[in-house]
Amino acid sequence: MIQLGSRFFRYAAPRVGSVALNRSFSTNAVRQRNLLTLADLSIPELDALIQRAADFKKTCKQHALKSGAIEHSLQDKTVALIFSKRSTRTRVASESSAALLGGHPMFLAPSDIQLGVNESLLDSAYVISSMVDGIMARVGGHDEIEMLAEHSQVPVINALSSRFHPTQILADLLTLLENISEPGAPLPSLSALVGLKVTWVGDSNNILNDMLVTYPRLGMCLSVAAPKGDAYAPDPVVFDLMNKGLAAERTDLPQGIVEWTHSPEDAVREADYIVTDTWISMGDEASKEQRLIDFNGFQVTEALAKKGGAKPDWKFLHCLPRKAQEVDDEVFYGPRSLVFPEAENRNLKAQLSQGKSYDFNQLVGKVVLIVNTASKCGFTPQLEGLEKLYKDYKDRGLVVLGFPCNQFAKQEPENDDGISNFCMVNYGVSFPIMSKSDVNGANTNEVFKFLKHEKPGFLGFEGIKWNFTKFLVNKEGKVVERYSPTTKPDAIAADIEKLLQ
Repeated sequence: MIQLGSRFFRYAAPRVGSVALNRSFSTNAVRQRNLLTLADLSIPELDALIQRAADFKKTCKQHALKSGAIEHSLQDKTVALIFSKRSTRTRVASESSAALLGGHPMFLAPSDIQLGVNESLLDSAYVISSMVDGIMARVGGHDEIEMLAEHSQVPVINALSSRFHPTQILADLLTLLENISEPGAPLPSLSALVGLKVTWVGDSNNILNDMLVTYPRLGMCLSVAAPKGDAYAPDPVVFDLMNKGLAAERTDLPQGIVEWTHSPEDAVREADYIVTDTWISMGDEASKEQRLIDFNGFQVTEALAKKGGAKPDWKFLHCLPRKAQEVDDEVFYGPRSLVFPEAENRNLKAQLSQGKSYDFNQLVGKVVLIVNTASKCGFTPQLEGLEKLYKDYKDRGLVVLGFPCNQFAKQEPENDDGISNFCMVNYGVSFPIMSKSDVNGANTNEVFKFLKHEKPGFLGFEGIKWNFTKFLVNKEGKVVERYSPTTKPDAIAADIEKLLQ
């Protein structure tokens, strides 16, 4: 039932006894199982998926992505990544995950294929699915992913559509379970989330929609604060799917509650977690000015949480990229923020030369200079300048990371131990040096995939041309500049100074 009040309406999930309705899983004519929304998964399936993801993550951290550490379940299989919308975290996570599992990720951007130009989505679904083993698609309208799934001969995963974003909520659920678990203890099951209150302060969008079809089934309270107006109203299709899921689920979990209000202060009362996202999604740019007016008073701050009565130990999540009007720096970079562990659960890692994984969570709020290095290159003396930058600015928040690479004229022949020793003895390098890896080609490390995609070079060319190409990343994780190998470290000092202010 729905109870209307002066400030919000509350939906209490109906109790289900021994009778369960038929679930409506996403399948196509050949009965191929797809994942278009987390509503397609039962709670046991969802729990098993989260536990498996946690096992993968633990193995990666312990074995530093060494060959054979992860079962190659995608060995000799090709996964088509059809992205009609730009992406950073989802693209990096998709490509690196497929490769980690032994598969071949094939990235297909609009400029790469005929989709939407000379070939319909229907024809593309038939053709592409006949040549690959799976499809992950990031599309515009949700009808596009539905059509793709309906006519594909292989499984289709929704990497984002206008209505749902299931992979983001999978990352969020793993983050929540990690946050409440004891260090070193096994990850608890989803039943550990029963009774927790998650508050969404923001737009009525695809991320919220996947929360709605998932969190109430887990016995969680989901409180939504969205502006007034038709543009921010609940999606009736989503609420219908939520109701069907609640009625069909065979579970001993207690019922969840959904609250919907236009007051952020009301929504955050007794909140365990506060979540927000962009106010202007891709496709909403034309209404940006009006949306900024509509969202006045919706910025997540310590003051808002305190005034509304959130729990003293509340935590914050944001799927990124973030804009300052959505959440202030105090919350975003403060101890309440789970943003970067949340992003990590969408998979960005690097390996240190000592064989350990480098924890990118320590880069929160830092300015980072990343360089592909080599010990036998004409630019190798730049290591001295990079070390000087590091020493001059590290106390103010600069981190320098070196990524040795042997792809350019075989100018890095040493092993990891030899590289670290060379850098320290000859140039006094004290900043972190990663394990030797590729920066171009099929085996490009995840960090450089991200950097090149975010900041292409001349004429949009993403590839690294030579050793000592440099990328400067600001405190919010945005790649703000790409420097050629000929740019000396001291010439970058002024740019670093500006970002540290």
